[in-house]
Amino acid sequence: MKVTRLPRGNAQFPTERDPGDIVMLSNGEIFCWSKGVWHMLGGRFLKPEVRDWILDYLKDGWPTPSEASFDLGQMLEIAGESKEDRKWTQMAIDNISRISGIMETERIS
Repeated sequence: MKVTRLPRGNAQFPTERDPGDIVMLSNGEIFCWSKGVWHMLGGRFLKPEVRDWILDYLKDGWPTPSEASFDLGQMLEIAGESKEDRKWTQMAIDNISRISGIMETERIS
């Protein structure tokens, strides 16, 4: 699994990619490759600490759905009490949980 940070401008997504590879755009949006498409995790509106936590958490590989449901609540603690920060963090949690399910089916097949 690779994590690629794209620079500003017309940088292209990697043409060589494996399931679970992650791309982060210069605006903070994070995407994951699986099942032939790039899935959006979110990121643009996350606090930088939450975005860094996500990248650090995923750098060793995608969790199983049960691992994700156990671990991802920590992101809300990092997000703090702001209603807006918690909203965007919850969206990222939902997306990571959904994608971990997709990744699980890809590992099985």
